[in-house]
Amino acid sequence: MECKQALLECGNNLDEALDWLRKYGSAKATQKTAGRENSEGQVSVLMKSDYKSCTTMTVKSETDFASRSDLFTKFVEDVTNRVNTNTSSTTQKTFTEAELLAMTDVKTCLDEAMVSIRENLQLSSATQTTVQQESNFLNYYIHNKAPSSDWVGQIAAIVEIASSSPSPSPSPPSPDQLEIGRKLAMHVAAAKPSYATIEQIPTSTIEKEKEIMLEQMKDTNKPPEVMEKIVNGKLRKFYEENVLEEQGHMVEAENPKIKSFLKSQGLSLVNFVLHSIK
Repeated sequence: MECKQALLECGNNLDEALDWLRKYGSAKATQKTAGRENSEGQVSVLMKSDYKSCTTMTVKSETDFASRSDLFTKFVEDVTNRVNTNTSSTTQKTFTEAELLAMTDVKTCLDEAMVSIRENLQLSSATQTTVQQESNFLNYYIHNKAPSSDWVGQIAAIVEIASSSPSPSPSPPSPDQLEIGRKLAMHVAAAKPSYATIEQIPTSTIEKEKEIMLEQMKDTNKPPEVMEKIVNGKLRKFYEENVLEEQGHMVEAENPKIKSFLKSQGLSLVNFVLHSIK
């Protein structure tokens, strides 16, 4: 009926009718779906060919049925491509929804998807991740991929890795290095660490953990030196649970500590980014 109305409004001119639908159909769809909960969706990672930067997006939908459709996946790919084309930041940058919608053709892409999918769609977040040093490289892993895409799914993990002896003239990472990065990103997606290194943990967080540990032992009557050893042991456990470098590698044989494994390969961890739809 909307197609019929568009043709009537435009004197059966097909091109004008399509423009009419994009203008008025999206407004009508937005009005109907506004305010409806959108807790489903997909995340995407569009990596540059040199592995020095990538664009990551989170796009929300109302239902899993819609988010797993080829139509929604194509929409996520299209809008990620458009955001990637519109950005050239040399540092990590997170874009607001208003900034995204102000980019060329991004609002049009969203309007067309709203008309087709008929759900409350939202460009929830977008981030451009760029290496901190030109000699570093990125790689990523997508968990629970959409059926029709290699870079859209439910969880996206990105890692930045540095060489222990960087070349004076930076070169692309080797296939072996990329595989190490991919496996580490797989670990991040599974383990969901909170910090990359111990140095990234705020002092206040460590002090709070110590305070809780001491409170738990206050009635044990243990000597201070014994309590200190126990606290240090508990802190090591805390680091292993929350710090990526200190964790056992889930994807490498014999689960070596990640920091030691990377060092044995002439590499070191710089940072990671984790995006999840839930």
